[in-house]
Amino acid sequence: MRPWILVFCALLFAPAAWGEVRLNLQISDSELVLGDQVLITLEAEGAEPSAEVEAPKVQGLQIEVQGPPSSSSQTTLINGQTSHHSSLTYHFGVTADRLGKYEIEPFVLVFQGQRFESERLSLLVVPAPKDPSMKLTLKADRKQIYLGEPLTVSLEWSVDAQIAGYEFRFPLLADKDQLKLKLVPIDPNQRSEQLNIDQYKVQFQAFEENRTRRFVTGFKLYPHQTGAFVVPAAHIKVSKVAGYLPGRDFFGRLVQQPRLITGYASANALKISVLALPLAGRPANFGGAVGQYQFKAELERPTFDLGESINLKLIVEGVGELDKIGRPLVPALGTDLVSNENLAPGKIEENRVTFFQKITPKKAGKFEIPPVGFAYFDPQKGAYQQTFSEPLKIEVLATEKLDLKEVVGARPVAKIERDPGFYQGPAPQTPSVPWGWFLALPLLPLAYHFGRRTKPAARPAPLPWSGTALKADLAILSQAWEDLAQWRFGPNRRWDKTAMREQMDPELLEHFWQIKETLDAYQYGSTPHHPAQIEALRQQLIELANEVGG
Repeated sequence: MRPWILVFCALLFAPAAWGEVRLNLQISDSELVLGDQVLITLEAEGAEPSAEVEAPKVQGLQIEVQGPPSSSSQTTLINGQTSHHSSLTYHFGVTADRLGKYEIEPFVLVFQGQRFESERLSLLVVPAPKDPSMKLTLKADRKQIYLGEPLTVSLEWSVDAQIAGYEFRFPLLADKDQLKLKLVPIDPNQRSEQLNIDQYKVQFQAFEENRTRRFVTGFKLYPHQTGAFVVPAAHIKVSKVAGYLPGRDFFGRLVQQPRLITGYASANALKISVLALPLAGRPANFGGAVGQYQFKAELERPTFDLGESINLKLIVEGVGELDKIGRPLVPALGTDLVSNENLAPGKIEENRVTFFQKITPKKAGKFEIPPVGFAYFDPQKGAYQQTFSEPLKIEVLATEKLDLKEVVGARPVAKIERDPGFYQGPAPQTPSVPWGWFLALPLLPLAYHFGRRTKPAARPAPLPWSGTALKADLAILSQAWEDLAQWRFGPNRRWDKTAMREQMDPELLEHFWQIKETLDAYQYGSTPHHPAQIEALRQQLIELANEVGG
């Protein structure tokens, strides 16, 4: 390969070596009206998309990047000389919280291990001129709340002018996930309208009285730490129609064009005090619930069969952070009822969270599940509250013990003498056909000829545990498992382990399912097996039948 081609390829893939990175910084306006936004453009000549930019942090200003950077790259070859130009362009939006003059520190571009700094900028934030035709109001339902208690914030915009366009800004929405922010439901019988706040679409209740239009919405949120919580100020910038001027359209026709003027409205920030939950009087079973709640325990039915799992429902209803409510603790039930450990979170449905607790009875009889306690903090009373469910009475019915032969006993089978636990149906008999002898007469000479030959030794009868017998025994055990499953879970069931879990103790179901998997592996797989393993499997199935049957 020619040397100049190698040089060209090297330069093509290493553009950073061709020149220094230069940063050009521009701002759309050096004066910012409070509630409005200015744009900063940063152009990095000689940088590639692998570069990273660091925006300065200035207290009182929010500097946010507006999407990914745009890039351009151009390589030219003229008279044997190569020139390359590449650049990245970043766009930033700048808003302010308060008035004043700000010094914006340099932006930093990191590229191929080097740091490049831009120049500094100055920005003056001035108050917005008052507009009597508009008003923006921000309110909170309380000035002091407890941690974990919801705060409701309402936002209202009233205007009595014709609006051609608007820009609505409310920085609170940027923290919607952290604050678990949700819209307060609006009245479906009233007219509503969707407005854009930042990049979000928000539903407002719309009212109209004479020339004045009002747009009202509300947000419910949960401050996540104690101390002072600030609901940031809201701002709106509008283009209002202030009359019409003569003009011409695209085709040169004389038309009336609207004369637009800019108007501003702002709502001041709100400061909310968030209190920590008191330590005094905190119950030992307090799981983090804050609000007003009702609690109850429920059973699917009062009667259960021995060997069947009891599904206890623990239901908490109320308004609050339901995902932070801990599982209510079921008290000790004694040795006859065993409460299975369950670490699964509760199921949340609107203003309700339901926890499921499985209880396994160890013997038949009548029992009582004692009251379950639930503790929560009531912000209105400023104290912890303790509530208890009602005691629940249950009856566990004994079921008849089953032997393996009773599970398979619905079939006309004959007992295998060598193994009292196995059953096998009678061998099929081939019916004799009298006219078959007429077909066999021509074959008699051949039979005489071969009959005179020396006969080999007779093939020995298969041993009781030969391969053929094992296959038959496995088929009988597999059918016994199917019959036991149909007796326990009902006929015509697809054997779904998840569905079966609702009707059987988890440990018993695991044993039940393990036997089936072993049978399938022996019957249809290549897993080696011998008579002792088949015998052990048979004993397990007999014990399982007794355990499932009670």
